[in-house]
Amino acid sequence: MSIIMSVVIIITTSIGIIIIIVVSMIIIMRIIFIIIIIIITIIIMPKPTRGRMRIHSLENVDKALQFLKEQRVHLENVGSHDIVDGNHRLTLGLIWTIILRFQIQVIKIKTEDNRETRSAKDALLLWCQMKTAGYPEVNIQNFTTSWRDGLAFNALIHRHRPDLIDFHKLTKSNATYNLQQAFNTAEQHLGLSKLLDPEGTGGVCPPVRPSSKATPNPARCWTR
Repeated sequence: MSIIMSVVIIITTSIGIIIIIVVSMIIIMRIIFIIIIIIITIIIMPKPTRGRMRIHSLENVDKALQFLKEQRVHLENVGSHDIVDGNHRLTLGLIWTIILRFQIQVIKIKTEDNRETRSAKDALLLWCQMKTAGYPEVNIQNFTTSWRDGLAFNALIHRHRPDLIDFHKLTKSNATYNLQQAFNTAEQHLGLSKLLDPEGTGGVCPPVRPSSKATPNPARCWTR
């Protein structure tokens, strides 16, 4: 009996030591991970400037924009003044660029047959193409020029809510009306806030040079 008790005590003690070692290793690994994150943050991101004055805000936004440039994020026609002054269109575009660069581009989606893997951006483009297939004058090839005449927006709405739009009465040449029709319908019936006035941009979404590093999307004109 004493031998059995001794063995039990030894096993129990060993298990306790192993548990302590494992827990200690987990704690050490977490500490190391936190230290690495802190070091990376210190090295990559400059410390923000303290203060509430306009000059402090401009300096902090400049630091953020410079960081994005160093990460090879394509920025065009966006400056610290635009963000600090509250330019909704450019701020929304910048947010989309950041999401695209650090979130969407790294997402991979497999097709149903598992034969092909697409990025989330390509999958979204494919979804738009599938939803608007068969609509006259609608040919979505990108997230810029393919949307400027407003027909693609109307086609997407019509595909899901044909009772809201008489698509066949729309013409490609009347871009301002098409965009206004889509934005107003989306705002009034679908709860999508209109952040851009088509008439203020000549009837098109803001022109943006296509880039493989940052792809603007229709959300710059239309967002929930």
